[in-house]
Amino acid sequence: MFGFNIIKRYFEQNTNLINTVRNLMYKQMNGRMADSLLYIDSLKNEKAEIFQLLSRKNLADFAGISTESAVKMLKTFEKDGLIKLQEKDIRIIKHNALLEISRKG
Repeated sequence: MFGFNIIKRYFEQNTNLINTVRNLMYKQMNGRMADSLLYIDSLKNEKAEIFQLLSRKNLADFAGISTESAVKMLKTFEKDGLIKLQEKDIRIIKHNALLEISRKG
């Protein structure tokens, strides 16, 4: 049972790594940005002001895109009503729509 649990955990970690690499290689900019926003938003339970601690450059680096593209994508998401930008803070308004963008890439 011990060995089975170790192997199970190993495969779970490998699956996460493969999904991360696949996302960076094959998703378009808007899918990567949506993915990043959703992941960082999931960390808000631990650190409520997490978006305020990140610069736009940090967010762009996390998504694997340029800073200019990240700012443009955030403005587009805000214009579409998916997120709300308040200075450095980002609030997700339409979680399901961002999930769909992330899924389709």
